[in-house]
Parts: sequence; C-alpha cells; structure tokens
Amino acid sequence: MSDQDISGATPGPLKLLIVDTTGDRGGFEHATTLKIHKALSDAGVDVLAPVFASSMADFLKATDQEFSALLWVAHGAAPKGATVSRVSIGATPYAWQLIANSGLNLTNKLVALCVCSAGNDDMTISIQKSDVFALMTVASSVTLGADEALRFFPAFFQKLNPTSIATIEPLLVKEAVEELSNLAGNKMRYFGP
Repeated sequence: MSDQDISGATPGPLKLLIVDTTGDRGGFEHATTLKIHKALSDAGVDVLAPVFASSMADFLKATDQEFSALLWVAHGAAPKGATVSRVSIGATPYAWQLIANSGLNLTNKLVALCVCSAGNDDMTISIQKSDVFALMTVASSVTLGADEALRFFPAFFQKLNPTSIATIEPLLVKEAVEELSNLAGNKMRYFGP
C-alpha cells in the first residue's frame, strides 16, 4: 500500500481482496463470501484468497498486502434513532469514524461494502470524505440481502476487470454501479470523485 496517488484513479490492474468480518453470525455470511470468491475466480478476476478476520488487528493485517480493490463483507447497523452507524469486526461494533481513523489507509483503493445498512450519511462522511479511507466506495443504500450480494458483486467486478489494466477509473466504476445496481434491487450507490 505504498502508492499514495490519489489523483482520481486507483492504480491497476484490478486485484481484489475479500475480507469477511462477520464471524458468520447469521450462518450464511461465510458461504456467501466463498460463493462470491468462486464466481470471481472462475470468471478470471485476480482475486486473493478470502480472509476471515475476527478482530481489528486481523482486519488491519489482512489489508496490509498488495491489492487495488477491497470487498468488505461485514455486519452493519445504525442504533435505533441514531445517525451514527456501526460496522462489526468479529463481535465488536465500531463507528465508521473510528474505522476511518484506525490507521487503515486505502486512499488510492476502490472499496466495495457488502454490509447490511451500510450506506447512510454517517458512512459517507466518515469514509468517503475523510481523505484517509478510500478513493472510491461502492455500498448499498439500504439493507443488502445475500442473494442481492451474490448477483451484484461478481457482475460488478467482472465488468471492471477488462477495463482496469492500468487504472481503475472512477467514471467506469460509477457507470458499472449504475448499470448493475438493478441486480441488487437498485440499492447500490457510488461515492467518489
């Protein structure tokens, strides 16, 4: 993660890291992660072996390798009546602001969030506008089901794969989200330049 070019594109080629921090609490998350990984691998996308992280230290260690895009599978929710949402790493819930300030540096990466209740103003402000988290973020605007994730994420990364030889261009990411969001009930949104 030494390349700090944040000029508007993520350095390519597409090399995907999948990190699952759910702890498989629902009993289907790890299976969903493995199915997404298999679909992408079978389609010829350069995808690293999925990492199942149960702590912040595990998560930070998993992201300390060479990749250009991260698919983060996690539990997320906003406490009732609150405007601050949370994401869980293992059994521990973290506010998005804490994640953005954890030392995680993805400033030149594409981050796709497969997180229920992920896309809200708190997430947008904490992650996209923090200037320390991600150059581009793709997230659901409301709760995302496993079947929707299984349809959207493989198609999304397959769509980006042939166009991301030298860089992953924000305009192409945005267009891919707009074109394929219907696979996830039109819930997916793009945050970025």
